[in-house]
Amino acid sequence: MPSNRDKHIDTSRTAGTAVGDPVLFTNRGARHAVTGNHGKQAEYVESEDTTFVVIRGDLGQQYALTYDHKARERSPHYRIDADHMADDRHASPALAIDDDGIIHVFYSSHNSYHYYARSENPYDVTSWERRGQMTDVPEGTYPIPLVYDNDVYVLYRTGGGYADGSSSHGDTYPVHEFATIVRSTDGGDTWQDIGPVLDVTEHSEQDSDAYITDFDERDGKFHISWFVANGDNHDDYHSDAYHAYYDPEMGEMYDLAGNSYGDTVAWSQHDEGNVKVYDGEYVTPVKHALGEDQTHVVFGAEHPDRGDGQYFLATWNDGWDLEEIPGATHNYKWKKCDARISDDGYVEAHLITDDDGVLHLENGRRHSVGNYDVFVKDDDGEWTSRRLVERYYHEGVSIVREGAENIAVVRNGLDEFAALGAEYTPMDDSRQRPMARVWAVGDIDISPALQYMNDQPKTVAQRHRFSENPAQFNHGTGDDGWLQLLEFAGAGYSSMFGLGINAPERTLHLLGHEEWTDRVSLSVRNAAENVLEARSDGTAHLGNNGLVYPQKDIAEGGYVGVHDGEIVQNDDNQNDNPEGLWRWDAAGAQWKLERDPTTTVSPE
Repeated sequence: MPSNRDKHIDTSRTAGTAVGDPVLFTNRGARHAVTGNHGKQAEYVESEDTTFVVIRGDLGQQYALTYDHKARERSPHYRIDADHMADDRHASPALAIDDDGIIHVFYSSHNSYHYYARSENPYDVTSWERRGQMTDVPEGTYPIPLVYDNDVYVLYRTGGGYADGSSSHGDTYPVHEFATIVRSTDGGDTWQDIGPVLDVTEHSEQDSDAYITDFDERDGKFHISWFVANGDNHDDYHSDAYHAYYDPEMGEMYDLAGNSYGDTVAWSQHDEGNVKVYDGEYVTPVKHALGEDQTHVVFGAEHPDRGDGQYFLATWNDGWDLEEIPGATHNYKWKKCDARISDDGYVEAHLITDDDGVLHLENGRRHSVGNYDVFVKDDDGEWTSRRLVERYYHEGVSIVREGAENIAVVRNGLDEFAALGAEYTPMDDSRQRPMARVWAVGDIDISPALQYMNDQPKTVAQRHRFSENPAQFNHGTGDDGWLQLLEFAGAGYSSMFGLGINAPERTLHLLGHEEWTDRVSLSVRNAAENVLEARSDGTAHLGNNGLVYPQKDIAEGGYVGVHDGEIVQNDDNQNDNPEGLWRWDAAGAQWKLERDPTTTVSPE
């Protein structure tokens, strides 16, 4: 939930602080709906005045949406492809849009062939041609696409995997020690490998990885940012930050001073010239922001004196000028960040921050979330910051936290829609379940689906921090002219199906993955009676207050269309109702909530 409660954050709007309050764009996201380790997940196209978005959504599937800036409307969710990588955070999609309006999406690869899909029509996310795996180029991870001169390029770390889950390492391309660029000159019909462009095979620690983290074009040059994962357990130790560019006309790599490194930056060359931005330990993913005449690199690293995590800004000025971003600390080696140039030309650092005063080095998602802060540097070198999402500890459960986990700025994005931020809700370990709210960062306006009053905040609401301002539970537009309820209940299940609401009549329809349906099981959490009367034709009537979400049948392996559901009461001392069921009332020809399930019968 967005929050400005931290008083040390300056929330004033200045020339350098372009972002406003974030707006809930969708909560149909699986974990890692948005991730900073892959390519751009949103791109603004000026001719269409539209921002195109791809996320990892329901059941880990890939979805596309749009935001029409003129109409100020968000589209429905359109499925690109099914999940090909259950329980793997590397499945998140990345997009690039060519000059003909075809949207190219790359996804679901972890030491394997990338999956690839493209839109069937220009600037249209409603139908997709699924091309399958890109088996004519090396296997790899972290595809980052861009389009230049209407050719599609994809940068990624190479290397396949073995049956035991281990990664392929060695001295011979294409293993994990390399990064490459592949190209399509025919709109994605065929692909050619034009790399490798990075090589760390001579690193002193065996089995190190070339971790590429950003890839953008400016003036016909492809800028690349990366760090190195040291040793076989590459999740443990990351070092140094690097930046260079690839010239597609020359087929060579260069630093910003113009020094050529040939077709590949070898490990022996990493200390030559100006490819090394920072020499230090426990470096987070490295991101860059490219202005017309300025190049900035943002990353986190272990502070050399304090020992906690510190975010840095490096600016090219005939050499790399390094500075600490004041007050921008973090506590985990995998904390995410991103960077952009605002409409007014200021550099913005979008950061997942934490002020624990320590740097956790062990792996574990308990440390992966934090606050979403935006830091902006003005012409006088002064920094202004604004908190968009605040980390939250569940009361009594110190290891379970909600908070921002990932950031992805919009390619060519306006201040109006600058970035996507994923707020993670840790309900269980399955990354397939929808457990992420995705926020649109900027100043967009999406008509509220339902200003839903809860007269008394309940336990579930408190866990989602609505206790301070419980008036607005839901925000977002719906599909096919309906208003879609985007945030309700809290177990993460709700976004799987959603609810469509006819607001004037206060009637409710159940929304399945791609079509309306009345075959879905619901659970109800509320102390009040008659929260929801669901009818057999799929409509329902809203009561005075309540929260609902679909129920998963584990035995059936997914969300199933059963009619009978359960009532789960809140932990409220004013609630004396026992647990019960809601069932079809044959006599009344309607769905009813019953305290005693033995008094009702199931539908035939």
